Amino acid sequence: MRSWFGETTSPSWHCYTIGHSNHTSEDFFQLLKKYNIDTLVDVRSTPFSQYQPQFNKNQLIEDITTQNTKTFIAGEGFTKATDLAPSQKIEYIYMGDKLGGRYEDRTLFFKNGVVDYNKVRKTTKFQQGLEDLFKLILMGKSVAIMCTEKDPLDCHRFLLVSHSLAQKKVEIDHILASGDTISNGDLEQKLLQKYGNVPTEKLYELRNQDVGYSVNKEARTPHKRLENQTLNV
Repeated sequence: MRSWFGETTSPSWHCYTIGHSNHTSEDFFQLLKKYNIDTLVDVRSTPFSQYQPQFNKNQLIEDITTQNTKTFIAGEGFTKATDLAPSQKIEYIYMGDKLGGRYEDRTLFFKNGVVDYNKVRKTTKFQQGLEDLFKLILMGKSVAIMCTEKDPLDCHRFLLVSHSLAQKKVEIDHILASGDTISNGDLEQKLLQKYGNVPTEKLYELRNQDVGYSVNKEARTPHKRLENQTLNV
């Protein structure tokens, strides 16, 4: 397998995703430290939260700067330190302008007014953002892709960004609110359980239509499980 770094026979490319949900700042940073995250990539189209202001972009950057002056000792919490190892520090990178899930361009929508992630993937801006993210992973950064939703099944970080990374042979684990993780493959199994015997790309499309950003205010009717059917993608 080739990359711009040369020939690679056994890549160990990996990243995490995480939703800030309603975590406190302290709990959120505990999760990042638990998985040795050193690069937090924010893929929110609008990096602000009316209900969780601790995750507004400027506040989050300020809190990360504060966390970078501390070190975590298992079982003892955070303690002051002046000689942190580089791996203990977190870098914040905003990529929601390229990898976000909300758009106003109606050519990127399904007919029902929901953003179509398959169309988004083909845009130059998204492809550039994906390559920038992939470079961080190839550099050996311990990356966590951050968005808002608690459950990755409800979020474009799984349905759009992770799905695109997986096609580049990146292994992805999603950090859950409980502190456990679930693999991208296991999430796909959950899609299969929810929607039935449907090809993988159609599974993603159905979930996209059910939970993706919509310009229509009317309530959506979720797709039902299809038994013993195979649809054309």
